[in-house]
Amino acid sequence: MKTKILLFIIISMNLNSDLYSQKYRTMEQFQEYFIQNINKLDPIEGLWVYNSSTQLESIYQANEPETVAIIREGLFFKQYTLVNGYYEPVDGYRQFRVFRGKYQYNRFYPGYKKVYGKEFNLYSNKKKFSFKMTAVGIMRHNMKKMGGNPNKINNAYYSYSYTKIFPLDDDITKVKRNVEKEIVPLTLTGTGFAISTNGYIVTNHHVIEDAKKIDVKFNNDSYEAEIIMDDSRNDLAIIKIVDKRFNTFGKLPYTLKKSLSDVGENIFVLGYPLTNSMGDEIKLTNGIISSKTGFKGDISSYQISAPIQPGNSGGPLFDKNGNIIGVVNAKHNQADNAGYAIKVSYLMSLIELLDTPIKIPTTNTISSKNLPNKVKILSNYVFSIVVNNFSENRTTSYNNSYENSSNNSLDAMDFVKKGKNNLSYKNYTDAYLNFSKAISKDPNNVEAYFIRGYLYLFEKHNFDLAISDLTKCIQLKPEYSEAYLYRGLAYQRKEEKVKAIKDFTKCHSCPKK
Repeated sequence: MKTKILLFIIISMNLNSDLYSQKYRTMEQFQEYFIQNINKLDPIEGLWVYNSSTQLESIYQANEPETVAIIREGLFFKQYTLVNGYYEPVDGYRQFRVFRGKYQYNRFYPGYKKVYGKEFNLYSNKKKFSFKMTAVGIMRHNMKKMGGNPNKINNAYYSYSYTKIFPLDDDITKVKRNVEKEIVPLTLTGTGFAISTNGYIVTNHHVIEDAKKIDVKFNNDSYEAEIIMDDSRNDLAIIKIVDKRFNTFGKLPYTLKKSLSDVGENIFVLGYPLTNSMGDEIKLTNGIISSKTGFKGDISSYQISAPIQPGNSGGPLFDKNGNIIGVVNAKHNQADNAGYAIKVSYLMSLIELLDTPIKIPTTNTISSKNLPNKVKILSNYVFSIVVNNFSENRTTSYNNSYENSSNNSLDAMDFVKKGKNNLSYKNYTDAYLNFSKAISKDPNNVEAYFIRGYLYLFEKHNFDLAISDLTKCIQLKPEYSEAYLYRGLAYQRKEEKVKAIKDFTKCHSCPKK
């Protein structure tokens, strides 16, 4: 059995290496990496133009210059060839190592062994280097493959010369000047509301986007919060107060209304708009539901007549009884009193994706009260969200406009594709979110459950959630052999050996004893 389990582990390692590919693909991505890490780069890291030539006996051939990126990966510096500004795979790997105080080039040729170049130092202020590498062995290998006489090759070598093009001294100086400048936090505000007694709060994605620090104003004080779940497509986010001083919101007096509201129903909005000019008190606006669809017929939103201002974003939309029916997120720039709110059913789908289940309010205790008294009570559960993002890139206020709305037409497979693209860049956080969005759009998407389960297993090491996703995958597609393999590995990590062996047995594509 030990042999069998080892084989499964080897398979999982191989699949892991196949699933992900090289992180940086374009010249701009390499440049961004070098700039961000300018103070800890090795001198050999950067973009280079290199010339190569081949000498075979008396025949000399010079190749066209190429642009390459050299970047640290672990203990080595790996070389990537850039064609028209884009990384293009080559046969075998090319990398440098530090050997006996100098650099040394080594390359692996498919079907052959690793070949080492002569040791070298950088020169001309570390902007150039060159070296030679024997080619006799690889030339003889190729000659033998073609049916020729390999012993006829006695003199063959490759020559390489590199000239650095980025980052140069001017690039480094510019970056250091920017780093030395004082960074002034950009502070903006939005609105949020409680969905559980233990500190979970709903707001808009565009409120907390790029946030470096989030504070929730509550009981005349500010409490630090962090992002728990973010859904950019539906412009929703769930944050949680993590401040040790916080205890509880107490029992919430409203419910989240799951049924659809009708056109003409009375509604009201609470929030903290334009706090710099209108003050820090909570503000009430009211109106009716103008349409069951949002901007350009978006079925995920209501159109409302209640006036919306910058800072209202993330605030609750209430029906006349004080039930939450939506999350305010936008206004129409070219129409008076045309605002939008995301329907609460989309919020419920996001809540269901939380790693830790929460108890949402189920009882409305204010339906019989008049509007002024409703507002007095509800103001204890609607908060001003203050965000510092330490950036001057976001100059807009925290109020969405549907003149610049995001694409709301993506379906589940679009999110699966986005998730796979995230994986190709080893961006596991966004990959997880996109697969979660795919599941939210299509609860029967087998591929999304499978890959998210894989991420839970190998990246988050959350074996229970991995088992949950892979079980769902198996329920939807019982013949999905790999799902049994990974669920078996998750059970194995939990030391539930009987279940692990049972799943390994059901894995038809796995090696048997």
